Amino acid sequence: LTAVDHFFVVDPEVALTYGPATFQGEYFYVPVTQHQLSTCPSPTTPAPAAALRMCPDVTFHGWYAQISTFLTGEHRNYEADAAKFERVKVKNNMGKSSCCGAFEIGARIDSLSLDDGSDFQKGTETNYTFGLNWYLNSNIRFMANYILVRNNASAAGNLANLLPGFTSPGYDDPQIFEIRAMVDW
Repeated sequence: LTAVDHFFVVDPEVALTYGPATFQGEYFYVPVTQHQLSTCPSPTTPAPAAALRMCPDVTFHGWYAQISTFLTGEHRNYEADAAKFERVKVKNNMGKSSCCGAFEIGARIDSLSLDDGSDFQKGTETNYTFGLNWYLNSNIRFMANYILVRNNASAAGNLANLLPGFTSPGYDDPQIFEIRAMVDW
């Protein structure tokens, strides 16, 4: 958007822990007010200098919901003063008494809509994620995620990175497998 006058963000988030299970969710809403212009710009055309009419306002929104649980009985502690979860305290560190650390499984769904009516169509994407975390101790974690991406027909942009055989980003639905090793001091 090249004609943005101002915008604001509404972004409530909630988190809940119950024993070894954790639920988190968030929703964001972003209304965008655009400048008055003689011709409203397109994503490829710069905004003209003359200010004669208001370009249509657009609104974007998105959300996520996720749930996870520890298979080995650990839990997450929430630090209210800092508004964050503390480091997980592993009950049985890897290598002590033939223990294997802590295991956590989780699932997440998230969605982002950049469509606003029939005049502004940039796409909607929904991702489905399934993950496994292995905590060797409270400082070392290995993570693996599988992500299934679903784009709608109006998804736009990034033509250079399409899968073979696709001519439009709409319905280009990649599958992603990612791994990560993390040390937390």
